[in-house]
Amino acid sequence: MLGRGGVHRHRTPRPARPRIGIRPPHRGPVTAVSGGWTDPDTLVVDIAFLETPHHFEVVCSLPERTFGGRWRTLPLHRAPLYAMGVPRRPR
Repeated sequence: MLGRGGVHRHRTPRPARPRIGIRPPHRGPVTAVSGGWTDPDTLVVDIAFLETPHHFEVVCSLPERTFGGRWRTLPLHRAPLYAMGVPRRPR
C-alpha cells in the first residue's frame, strides 16, 4: 500500500518477529543500523549502507500494525547496492 509522500506501507496480520543474524561480508552490503522510539507507538530505524552514501529508513507503527520504508538518499543507479560498494580484491 502506498502511503503519504510515496512511502510504501505494509500491514501485518500479527506482530512482526524480525530474524536478526550475521551474514559474511561477501553475502551482502555492509550495513550499520540505528533506531529508536520517537513516541510510545512508533519505532524508526535507519539502515546505513557503509560502503555507499545510501540510507534507508523504516518506520513501524504499533497501533496501525504497519511498517513502511523510504530511501533517505536515493541510489542513482538500479544496480544492487553491493555492486556500488568498495571494490574487493579476489582472495
